[in-house]
Amino acid sequence: MENGNEKRRNTQERPEQPIEIRRAEARRKRRKRVQQQKMILGLALLFVVAGMALVAVKFSSRKADTAQKDNVSDEHNILKNPVDAANVLLQLSEADKYTGDLILVNSEYPYHVEENSASVQLVRVEEAKSGGYTVSWPEVQLAGRVIDPLDQMIAACEAETGSYLSGISSAYRSVEEQQELYEEYTNQYGLEYARAYVANPGYSEHHTGLAMDLSIFYEDGSEGNFSNSAEAVWYVDNSYRFGFVLRYQASKTEITGISNEEWHFRYVGVPHAYYMYEHDLCLEEYVDWLRENTSELSPITQVCGDETFEIFFTMNTSVSLPEGSEYRVSGNNVDGYVIANKTMEP
Repeated sequence: MENGNEKRRNTQERPEQPIEIRRAEARRKRRKRVQQQKMILGLALLFVVAGMALVAVKFSSRKADTAQKDNVSDEHNILKNPVDAANVLLQLSEADKYTGDLILVNSEYPYHVEENSASVQLVRVEEAKSGGYTVSWPEVQLAGRVIDPLDQMIAACEAETGSYLSGISSAYRSVEEQQELYEEYTNQYGLEYARAYVANPGYSEHHTGLAMDLSIFYEDGSEGNFSNSAEAVWYVDNSYRFGFVLRYQASKTEITGISNEEWHFRYVGVPHAYYMYEHDLCLEEYVDWLRENTSELSPITQVCGDETFEIFFTMNTSVSLPEGSEYRVSGNNVDGYVIANKTMEP
């Protein structure tokens, strides 16, 4: 066992390194520490850069998602036009989908009485009309907005044909009145005949106040046969000029579900009537065509005499239109809205 003196002696006897070697070792250690510090700093910078890149990617992704959501919305708000200082934003409601001149009412889509109760103001034709044409009975009613174009259409027929026999035999019917008519036709002519010529109660265009049955009336007040008359031919070829269409054509029976009615005319609005007439479309076909072929960004252009309209279908409840636009909006009574925006002189 070594004693304390032996330890001290051994320590004192250990050869001391030259100063150059010690300095070199110190420099090596300093270089090693510097390299370690640089490595640590480099790793730290790498983590910082990676973190910043990750944040940037997430922000960019979130920004893209937000931009996409601003342009593509849910099933009721599809594609929106950009809104700028020169545009106004048209806000539509769910109820608006079931009102307007272009609503489709047939055996599949019923008339929504409640949604239309405020917007449809019925008037007695006999009291509201300005022309001298005959109305079958004083209580015949139509939507007030239809009276002026109806007056203009009948006046044009009188002027262009020289016939003053045109008149209105039937127009608005309540659901209860339609039920009575349906039962009357069923009892008198049979169920099959009633189904061919009379719509089910609640599913009749006559509920809208936009549809009417034209006829001819002689001086003694008796009613003549409108079908195949000169007046009937004129209305088929000219009613579109005033916003009306022959609703039930013989060639469209399979689509409309109603047999040929040469006397039944429906107000849809001038730009729509023009397009339907020029392309031989019934209302069912027109509503479907607009849905499949137009949008806010891709409207159709329709020239109507000295006016031009851009027409499109949308499910969007917020629609951007140029400021000062003269537009007409209608629901289609199915799944969206149709907008006709008056643009410029043709």
